[in-house]
Amino acid sequence: MLNFPNQSCDVASLLLAFHLRDRGFHNIERVFGFLGRESHVWLEVSGFIVDITADQFAGVEDPVIVTEIKDGTWHSRLQRQSRGPAYSLEAVQTEYERAYAAIKDWMARNPSDVDDQD
Repeated sequence: MLNFPNQSCDVASLLLAFHLRDRGFHNIERVFGFLGRESHVWLEVSGFIVDITADQFAGVEDPVIVTEIKDGTWHSRLQRQSRGPAYSLEAVQTEYERAYAAIKDWMARNPSDVDDQD
């Protein structure tokens, strides 16, 4: 994906939600909003914004944003359209679970390619 993270925010956020769930996090919400005419998806987890694709937007330098929701920062500029549980897309949940399982399997088989910060 040469343009990553452009137009990858929903898929990336949902896969991250599965990873966070496996790491013991709860109350993971998928948030959808607009900045002007551009849409964006990010996660909100236990009072924090977790966004791994915001750097597709002009002026956002950090490839990963983790900040308290109350701090607002860049996300306060977005007009929120919806929010809900990250796993509410029942029609595609099985596909995301399968994709996440494949990613976990690859990571387990290629530990030297994975920068584990635990």
